[in-house]
This record gives sequence, C-alpha cells and structure tokens, in this order.
Amino acid sequence: GDSTHTHTHTHTINMRRQSLALLGLAVALFSCCILVTDAAVTEVFIAPNHADIAGCGSEKLPCGTLAGAQALLGPGGTIFVLPGEYKRQSPSAKVWVNQDLNIVGYDPSFNSTVRNSRAMQQYPRADPLKHVFNVGSDDDSGEVWWFEINNNATVYFLGVTFTGLNGYSAGVTVMSAASAVAFENCNFLNMKTGVQTVQGSRLSFLDVRISGSSDYATYFIYLQAVLYDSSFNASTLVSFRNTEISNSSGIGMRIDGCAVVTATNLTLRDLGTGVMLSSDFNPWQRYGVMSVTLQDSLIANCSKPFYTYTIGVAPRVELSLDNCDLVDNGVTAHHPDLAPGPVVSLSATTNNDTVKITNSRFLNNANTDTRFDWRGGALFCGPGAIAVLSNVSFVNTASLDGGIAWCSPNCTMTATAITARGTTETQNTGPCAGLPQ
Repeated sequence: GDSTHTHTHTHTINMRRQSLALLGLAVALFSCCILVTDAAVTEVFIAPNHADIAGCGSEKLPCGTLAGAQALLGPGGTIFVLPGEYKRQSPSAKVWVNQDLNIVGYDPSFNSTVRNSRAMQQYPRADPLKHVFNVGSDDDSGEVWWFEINNNATVYFLGVTFTGLNGYSAGVTVMSAASAVAFENCNFLNMKTGVQTVQGSRLSFLDVRISGSSDYATYFIYLQAVLYDSSFNASTLVSFRNTEISNSSGIGMRIDGCAVVTATNLTLRDLGTGVMLSSDFNPWQRYGVMSVTLQDSLIANCSKPFYTYTIGVAPRVELSLDNCDLVDNGVTAHHPDLAPGPVVSLSATTNNDTVKITNSRFLNNANTDTRFDWRGGALFCGPGAIAVLSNVSFVNTASLDGGIAWCSPNCTMTATAITARGTTETQNTGPCAGLPQ
C-alpha cells in the first residue's frame, strides 16, 4: 500500500545517505542527499520480460525497462531492479539519466519487516549477480555506452552487475562535470570499459568488484578529466574502498588529465597495467595534477603496476602509497606484446612528478624481460622526478639494470629506514641515493 511504498523509498534514501557518509571523502563527494519532489511516483519496480504498459511500476506489476521506469519518476526517485538479466533493446540503445536517481537491486524474498527498516545494518543487501545489466553490443564504434549521465545528476547504484563486451565504450559514461555517481556492492564483469568520465565528475566505489577481460586495450576505469582552462572546474574526484580491479591484460584505471583518486583497501591484481597516468599534447589536459593515493592496499601480479606516460605539457603526477603490499609484479604472462616494467615508473618529466612510498613492503618483484629496456626492479625515477621513501622493505627484487631502483642523474631521491635483501641485478647504471646497492 501507500504506507509500504513510503517506508521503502525512505529506507532507500537512508541507505544512500549512510553509504555516502561511510566513504568519508575529504572532497565531500556528495555534500547533500537527494531531495525527492512531491511527484506522485517515487519508486518503480522493473523485471525482465515485462512491458512498459499503463499502470506498471509496482512489485506485482513491474515495468520492463530502465527507460520506461525512469520516465515515471520524479527527481530522486528509485528504480527497484528485480532479479534477472536486462539487455539492450537494440545494439545502440542508451539509458539517458538526466535527473537524480537511485538504481537498487531488489530481492523479493526480503521480508517486509526487514525491508522497511530504516537501519541499514538490518537490511540484507541483494546479491548483485542476481541483478544483471548486460550492456554487450556488436558495435565497436566506441559510442554505445548504455548509461549516459548528464545534467549534473546524482546517481546511486546498489547491488547490481554490469557485464558484456561492449566495444570500446563504457557501461556507465558520465558526461557532465558536476555529476556525482556512487557504486556500492556492484560488479563489472567481462567488460572492456566499465566506467568512463568525459568532463570530470565525482565517483565513488564501495565494495565493488571489477574483473575479467582478455582485451589488451581494456580500460576498466577511464578518467578523461579534461580541463578547458586553469580553473580546475572539470577535475575528476574518485574514491575507492574495499574494491578489487583484476584479471585483464589491459589497464585497470587510466587517467587522462586532471584527477584526484583516493583509495583504501584497493586490490589491483593480475593486470597488464594497474594505473596508467597519461596525457598528450591536448591543451585542455595541461593544467592541475593527476593524483593517486592508495592506503592499506594490495598490488599483485601486474606487468606494470604504476606507469606514467606523458607527452609535452601535462598535469603533474603525484603518487602516494602508504601501508601497501606490492607482490609478484613484473610478470609477462598477461599479453605477449606487453612490456613488463618496474612497480612504479615515473618517466622523463619537467613537472616534478612525485612518488611517496611509506610503511610499505615489496616482495618478489622482477623486471628482467630482455626484450624491453626498462630499468629498476621496483622503481624507475626519470629526469625531473622526485621520489620519497620511508620505512620500506624490499625482498627478492630483480632487475637487469638497477636492482631495487634506477635513478636518472636529475632524479631527486630521499630514502630513510630502507631494508633490502635478496636483490639481484646484472648492472647498475643509475644508482639511487640512500638505497642499498
């Protein structure tokens, strides 16, 4: 009845409030919660193999499509996604999101007492594998993403899975710089690109699993954080917590332009490149900073975990790793043409690109593929780069040139409380001040 609908919707908004508060973002990702208008419809149910007919939208008579459900809702409304697989209506079909919206995986087995509870900890979260958006398409044009978020909308996804080899476009593309999009208890499986930003935005990932694509050109998270001037209005702010990005010969996260990424308990595992920080001659990418901060995180079995690639004038790179474990990196198995390299590579730069590594452990990392001229087992510090290491251990690091690290003459290295054992090297043409040789 109306009372049940009111309580259910109120609960969903409370879930969202508590989820966003839990993220604790310094950037205040969502400074205010969604405000629901007085529209008659604040929630709509959808289910596969149903139709968008007159009167649809209840749990007993759900609508059939996301677009049909959204058309019934006012700003801040909720789409409850009943179990099943949802497919595109056509290979190029999109869902245009132009207003605040909640998209929530819903399990009808939840009893009404628990479902209507206002305490999130009493709400059993739905299994995201039961609520699947198959965004697959035969079109590789790069313009067939499914969800397109515009109009500065705030969108919250809870308990759903995105899947499907969808060309080189994303399952979710954020077009407007002031949009805020949160993913909680979600999966992105077997996709080439999961989430893409075009003009900056605010993204958060909490309890998210992103996994599985053999394509070398994959970017699971693609942050095209363009800036039109030096005001930084279009920078992208991203937060990860309890999230895993894994199992791809491609790139876990690519950052083009100004962006600030913070992560706690992030796992980067079995990837070609974990994080790529890149830019080219495009003038809108020249300002600001590409900042990545990881804490309490695991980086394992990647060919090149952290890689900078900049051409011309580019944003300054700031990489910070605290209390992280970096294990078994430098592997060549992910792709035969993928050049393995050191765990952290700061290429030649005029921007004082900086890496700060504290309270962290490097174990069994190797950079020994003779086909490629990469130097340093754990760290490459190019001209103009700055490296600060404190309380870091290196065990069983191997390199053809440089042992633990290779430093150019113009690299600034500060190292304190460093321990190392089991280091092997063929030569060392770039010794680093303060590191065991």
